[in-house]
Amino acid sequence: MLKINAIIQARMNSSRLPGKVLLPILGKPLLIFLYERLCHSMLLDNIIVATSINKSDDSIYDVCKKNKIKVYRGSEENVLKRVFDTASNYQTDILIEIFADSPFIDSFFLDQFIGYFLKNIDKIDILTNVKKTTFPPGFEIIIYKKKCIEYAEKNTSINDPLREHPSQNILKQQNFLIENIEAPKHLNYPNYYFEIDSKDDYEMINQLTKKCNEEKLDVNIFNLIKILNHNPMIANINKNVRRKWKKFRI
Repeated sequence: MLKINAIIQARMNSSRLPGKVLLPILGKPLLIFLYERLCHSMLLDNIIVATSINKSDDSIYDVCKKNKIKVYRGSEENVLKRVFDTASNYQTDILIEIFADSPFIDSFFLDQFIGYFLKNIDKIDILTNVKKTTFPPGFEIIIYKKKCIEYAEKNTSINDPLREHPSQNILKQQNFLIENIEAPKHLNYPNYYFEIDSKDDYEMINQLTKKCNEEKLDVNIFNLIKILNHNPMIANINKNVRRKWKKFRI
């Protein structure tokens, strides 16, 4: 039986919004909000937080332990090794990379991708939606076989800057079968940003989730898009935030 593990990359030392992974969303730390959403997955075996050994990340470790969340600590800058070691420690066969600053990934959305990956496991090594930005940022999915990160870890120079970005490192490799899924028309909103990189992002997310509560809507990709379509002032709050990841995308 293949073991399918989600690994959440989390650290406190964000340059633009320090401590963002523990900022409150609907009364819960962002990391807990995300973790609880992932717990509804029918296909995940483990959800593990991969944080660093830096003292600044002791608070992440403490929150995980308090909430009985599996956690692994490694290098802050060498994220590739940190994620690889986490995957190895939990005997991972299929790995899903999750970013702690993307709190709205939900189990239904994720399980659809995992199911497709399993159905086509003999044809693909990596399934993603990040090669071209069509889904709203903050709904990135990167699923791959353990051999992909093992290869990247063994063949990437210790000084390579892409050690800080495991998925981008893996996607640049030429010897893996990669499939990218583009968003259907009703989810094709590449200019709606559901990630938290800045104060403007956090303000937008707070107003968005408040609106969800007021309208008694479930927090999912369909309702979030619907709210922004009807409330352009909320969508505009973070539309001009600079996104570092865009240099990797089409």
